[in-house]
Amino acid sequence: MRLVFFIILLTVHCIASFSQEFQRTLDWVIIDDKQGNYVWFKGEDFPDPFSKTPYYTELIPIPDSKEFNVEILQYKWVSLDKTIDFDIDLKTETSPTITNLTIGGKKFLALSLPALRKNSLGTVEKLESFSFRIKPLYLPEFTRRVKNQTILSNSILSSGVWVKVGVQKNGIYKILYEDLVKYGFSNPENISVWGNGGKQLPYMNTLNTLDELSPIPIYISKGSDGIFNQGDYILFYAQGAETLAYNQVNDAWKWEQHGYTKTIYYFLTTSQPQAIISSADIPTETENYSTNAFDHITTFERNDTNLVNSGREWFGEIFDLKTTYSFTASAPLPLNNSPFKVWVRAAARSSSSSSFTLANNGTLGSIALGSVVIGDELANVVSVNEKVFSGNISGQNVTFDLTYNKPNSGSVGFLDFISI
Repeated sequence: MRLVFFIILLTVHCIASFSQEFQRTLDWVIIDDKQGNYVWFKGEDFPDPFSKTPYYTELIPIPDSKEFNVEILQYKWVSLDKTIDFDIDLKTETSPTITNLTIGGKKFLALSLPALRKNSLGTVEKLESFSFRIKPLYLPEFTRRVKNQTILSNSILSSGVWVKVGVQKNGIYKILYEDLVKYGFSNPENISVWGNGGKQLPYMNTLNTLDELSPIPIYISKGSDGIFNQGDYILFYAQGAETLAYNQVNDAWKWEQHGYTKTIYYFLTTSQPQAIISSADIPTETENYSTNAFDHITTFERNDTNLVNSGREWFGEIFDLKTTYSFTASAPLPLNNSPFKVWVRAAARSSSSSSFTLANNGTLGSIALGSVVIGDELANVVSVNEKVFSGNISGQNVTFDLTYNKPNSGSVGFLDFISI
């Protein structure tokens, strides 16, 4: 399917009474031409930066005195009038997104819901119409659902002496007393560390985010004399530019890379209170569980190839002259016969359907990729697909071979990531 993008003026409807029900009908258009076929509706929107699913989006003016929610009363889904080739991972669940916004000093309710879905039989359906009711959110309910953020007039960084230090990997970091003196601190015994970890800020500015640094707990080693001086040090845990994330749809984990930096910064000062790691009491209860195994996650994601010189979609390994790459998990002493999952997201630019094959002591399976229209500026540049493979470790072999099966000499494959 070819997706046609437009600069969209969001639909705005004025609501006189919030007790009535409202009906919306989508004006769908299906077009066939020599270059392919595509489907769209007037006023479609793409609010999800990671999805190609078209959404119906509407801004509804609401009174300033209250917060409101939308209750969907009824959907009417119908099958498409003809078969369309979709390069979209459509969902069966179609929950709406409702957000209270303030734009230009006026309050609005933003309603957004997907307009395509797959039903329980796997058939693609379009949203023909739906009805909804707007109802007020009473204060106790609203405060449970939306965080009240106070806009700060001054940052904690506005006073005192601060030193910025950068880290790239997750781990425990050590700073010597002598280093603190070199940084210019005259009273290093009062040192404290501040930061917010390595997680990237959300793309959507409607989501609440931290606007101030948080104290990072530190351990202070003062040696045998109990005084923080030469030879002593502090320890603290810091997150780098990777965040471990769980994908509920694929039931798989991966290390998410920060999209805009490889270094996360933390701030040192002696002008703020310290957050000290306290000593835990030695447990007196008898242990009731012991293990010598743990789960380990390795993600390979290079992000050095952008196919259109724009946007946030980056790839790594290129499967062209070389069609097979090997990836070995960094797990120490892998446990024989223990289960594994391998999550692969890959793409291909090919005029014919193609595939990737994953192997570990034999073939685990393949990822099918559709064809794209070469030379059409409105067509998708590549076909993208992802899949989770599973199996059991044989011996201690945690090397996985990913092969692109080229259907013709002009076909090229690209790896987004592989997470083991």
